[in-house]
Amino acid sequence: MPRASGPRRQGGRYAPRYDPIELLTIVREITLIAAAAAGIDPLQVATRAYDQARAGSPYPESPRADRIAHGFGASWRRVVEVAHLTGRDFQQNLVALTRRDLMPFTIDEAAAAVRSIATRLGAPTLRPGEYDQELDQLVEEQRHSWLHGRRVWDDLPSSERIDAAYGWARVLEHAGLEPLPVAGGRPTEAQPRWTWTCERCIRSLEKALEERADAKPGELLTQRAYKQLKKGRSDLAPASAVTRTARLLSTSVPELSRELIAWRLGPRLHEPSCLERAREIDHEQAAQRAAADPLGAARATLREQIVASDQEFLAELAKFGRPASRSEIAERIGWTPPQTGKRLNRLQREGLVLQSNTGHGNRSARWSLNRALPENDLRDCQS
Repeated sequence: MPRASGPRRQGGRYAPRYDPIELLTIVREITLIAAAAAGIDPLQVATRAYDQARAGSPYPESPRADRIAHGFGASWRRVVEVAHLTGRDFQQNLVALTRRDLMPFTIDEAAAAVRSIATRLGAPTLRPGEYDQELDQLVEEQRHSWLHGRRVWDDLPSSERIDAAYGWARVLEHAGLEPLPVAGGRPTEAQPRWTWTCERCIRSLEKALEERADAKPGELLTQRAYKQLKKGRSDLAPASAVTRTARLLSTSVPELSRELIAWRLGPRLHEPSCLERAREIDHEQAAQRAAADPLGAARATLREQIVASDQEFLAELAKFGRPASRSEIAERIGWTPPQTGKRLNRLQREGLVLQSNTGHGNRSARWSLNRALPENDLRDCQS
């Protein structure tokens, strides 16, 4: 399809002039004209006859036959056959013609897909409908871009396939996202309540206090004020988790914020005492979970190790200060290029890094941090 057939979108990409249904309608009309001129069946019209009839049809600026087949990712015969179907048969075949390839995927790939969409939306959790809506929009925006080849979003599975393969709640847990609320606002049983540890909750409260210090220095942070700061952000712990942490420490959220403010205004020779108590509670709970559910505890430990490894990887990438090649990154961190490439591809699916190509093949690709990340995430990577 011609790249300049539609208006430019934001970012310099072109929007398609014809949607799939309209394009198939044009194919049906032009094949009927070509078949009438040659006295053959419309389903037997070849690409050359179609292009000749297109020049004298009401749609001379429509795409050529080979571009139409390439756009749909199917043979020309298949496109013509679907164009001449009607009713329910047409709708079913249109879905089959335009859907993404049903490639197998692991639970790690499903979790990475869900986490990347949640990061783009800035949401602590994600419903299947929200995931599909954002994914369809991304695929539509990138399908007709000026670059050639498949996009990273084309390979992400739909929520229906994720739910059928592993279960939506389990994938949310594996991705480190919050559980979906049910009636009454309580979390589902499939998601463990200990995803946000006490130490992470206190770190989150500390971050919220730092952001609030500019506007209201020294003021205590209540549950309501923290909940307002939490809205639309996935880097802060849920207000319920912070309240639960305060309860486990035999205190309240305002008292925790008072202790953190006193520590911030002091010499800071040692970490806050509440942080040390939180680590002790986390250690006790981890031991209890390991005894009750050793497999679940092992998964949680592995997930924490992966998150820590990603942060170290992004911190090394931030030290370049410029787009770097895969071999340069591998040499800095002491990995092999294939290992580095796999990590970069996964972080790209999660929206944390960007790839730029100079036009001389994949070996000249350069990787950099995604500057669309929140400033807090970038500061954490560079610190």
